[in-house]
Amino acid sequence: WRIDLVPGFPNKKKLIFSPLVAGRTYTVKASTALGVSMTPLAGSTVTDNGNVRTVTDTSAAGGAKFYSVEITKP
Repeated sequence: WRIDLVPGFPNKKKLIFSPLVAGRTYTVKASTALGVSMTPLAGSTVTDNGNVRTVTDTSAAGGAKFYSVEITKP
């Protein structure tokens, strides 16, 4: 997966990952420090294009931010 800047919007970042697999739930989590619990990303938008998901973090301003994707199968 990768993280892209959103041109003209310094407080937004696009998180792009694949593949998406039917029947699974993908939850992007974030934290501002390593070694602490990550929480589901608030203030984001999600778009899918085939088996590629783009999650835009609309509150990515400030210092370092760490991301993970939790994949679950209900």
